[in-house]
This record gives sequence, C-alpha cells and structure tokens, in this order.
Amino acid sequence: MKRSSNLLPKLKQQVKREQEEERENLFEQHEKRMKKGRTARAQAKSGTGRKEDKPLKGLLRDWQRIYASYKGRDYKAKVLSSGSIKFDGKLYSSPSGAANAIIERGAVDGWYFWKYKNDKGEMVALADLR
Repeated sequence: MKRSSNLLPKLKQQVKREQEEERENLFEQHEKRMKKGRTARAQAKSGTGRKEDKPLKGLLRDWQRIYASYKGRDYKAKVLSSGSIKFDGKLYSSPSGAANAIIERGAVDGWYFWKYKNDKGEMVALADLR
C-alpha cells in the first residue's frame, strides 16, 4: 500500500461541510416558519384568514358594495369573491372585523352593522343573508 493516502482529513472536511449545510438548512427552515407565523399573525390582525373564516363567500356578488353609518358618518366597503371585505385599503375576513375597524373599541355585530342593496334596491342588513 505504497500509494495509499490518509483519507481521514478528507473525511473530516466532508463531514464538516455537510454539518454546515445541515445547520444552514435548519436555520432557513426556522426562519421560514417564523416568517409564516408572523404572516399568519398579521393576517389575523388585519382580518384576512383562511377560506373557512370568510362567512360572506358566495353570499354577495364580487365587488358588491356594503354600507354602514356610524356617528353621523357614512362608510362603504366592497365584498370580494373570496368573501373578504375590502375597507379603507385593508382586507377583513368577516363583517364584524370590518365594523370593528370603524368603531375601534368594543365589540360589534357586523352582520347588523353593515347593509347591502338587495335586488329591489332596498338597504338590508347582512344578517338577512344568513
């Protein structure tokens, strides 16, 4: 075995490289999970969420307007085909979430707070859609 060489340094180097790659992958996965968690929290805070959290989905036309009045001011929002409510540049997953953005304190039942125009042109509470 005159020409044989000591493979131990090469093996150590390869193991070290693989450990570094594994550490990097673990950190990347952790960062992705953390980012996903922050995104989910941000969505919950802004009112956007999962499909199951959007009770208006399929109840109104895409981009149909809904209306509310509070303390002498009138408000308008749009209902998207996904069931989200777009109000003041933000998306909300429920009528109550969008109503709370206006009231800013306490709880409010958005199904009675918001109204839409039915086929006869009458303003009707969203609760009538249930």
